[in-house]
Amino acid sequence: MEDAVIFGRKLVMKRQYVFSYTENTFTVTDSVQNQAGTASPYMILYHCNMGYPLLDEHSIVTVPHNGVTPRNAHAAEFADSALQMELPQAGYEECCYYYDVAQKDGEARVGIFSPTVSKGVVMCYDKTALPYFTEWKMMGKRDYVLGLEPGNCTPDGRDVLRQNGTLAFLQPDEIATTGITFRFVADKPTFEGAF
Repeated sequence: MEDAVIFGRKLVMKRQYVFSYTENTFTVTDSVQNQAGTASPYMILYHCNMGYPLLDEHSIVTVPHNGVTPRNAHAAEFADSALQMELPQAGYEECCYYYDVAQKDGEARVGIFSPTVSKGVVMCYDKTALPYFTEWKMMGKRDYVLGLEPGNCTPDGRDVLRQNGTLAFLQPDEIATTGITFRFVADKPTFEGAF
């Protein structure tokens, strides 16, 4: 995939999917190269949406962390219940939370498990490459979704990241590689044992 303009950015992304024959997993790996002659902003965020039937009011969301920051004052009001899922509600206002995800065995792990359907997914990734993690909680009626989002940025936009000094750049010809392994589980003990 190319994102290029004349006299401007020239980013090329190559994506690879690897599906295991022996485990219930698949891995997505992305390599982004800056093919321009100047440094280029580099933002990558994996917007992984979890929905029904995996998501319901009984779902267990696990984000082992060293700290959490609500995105705004509205999200701060509900920070104590950020990882508790709810029934769909009319007029629900989305909430975002930024986590400093803890690591186990050298990788960050987050996930969701539904006791209702006895299914879950654990996302494993390299926190060095993807240091930020966003929970996007949207419990709206007909807009019912949970975003679990590892990234090298938050979803606030380049202007905000530039202002707070967290906007990443790729130098000319530099390549950044990121990825996530999705592990699917069919029972609660296996899910809990991943963390």
